[in-house]
Amino acid sequence: MLNTVLRAGILLCGVSAAIFAATRSDANCLVSSPNERLSNFCMLERSDKAALSLRTVQVLDYRLKREGFSTGLGLKGRIKQTTFQPYLSPILKYSSNINGGNPEKPLVLGGNSFTGQPHLIKKKGVVIGAGIGISGRSLYGRGKYLNMNIDASYAHSPAHHIGIATLSASACAKNYLKDLWHLDVCGSTQRTHKDITDQNSGHFSLSAVRLFASAPFTHHHATVGEIRSVLQCEGSASAELGIRQLQQRLESVSD
Repeated sequence: MLNTVLRAGILLCGVSAAIFAATRSDANCLVSSPNERLSNFCMLERSDKAALSLRTVQVLDYRLKREGFSTGLGLKGRIKQTTFQPYLSPILKYSSNINGGNPEKPLVLGGNSFTGQPHLIKKKGVVIGAGIGISGRSLYGRGKYLNMNIDASYAHSPAHHIGIATLSASACAKNYLKDLWHLDVCGSTQRTHKDITDQNSGHFSLSAVRLFASAPFTHHHATVGEIRSVLQCEGSASAELGIRQLQQRLESVSD
């Protein structure tokens, strides 16, 4: 009888330890990376053939459904195809150029030195304000979803009685292809209005993404693509800058 109880106790301890280890490993996937896709891949890989707690299964099932895999891990329940979440955030920071002005030092071109007008010199100090916006996600296929965000903010300078107004919007389509390959198409635009300048910027990117594991507890999110950026600035002087660049990035999760 005593031997039976001991064997049962050892078996129970072993199962509990396995569940604890799996849960801790899955937690590392979430803590180590803010990349949702990499975290989910990490959890799936580390959960294979492991004893999982009910909470871990529920979390992973929900996260997979949010990525467009409607059946998740097979648990009951569906999530909304489209969701929106409004938000409000305070602003309290130091700005080195509140008005969009020029540096205090003279502009030197060749052997000539030019001094700017006093009212066009940049002003710095603390700004206080708030930002309001709405973020959302819409699922449109297996492993396919669109992230959206619109944001507006205003930060005022009590010392100079001027402010910074910003309006931005972004959208990013995440598309699962097959065999852990993904295609991302993203774009964003932002307008920042200051006392002197009015700046508009835009970015567009097309990226191929591959998820892979180089070891049992080392997982990677590799990105290769192209980013195109445009910056327009109007004020005391107007300028437009176009940038085209290739991006190569590797994000990893490892114990």
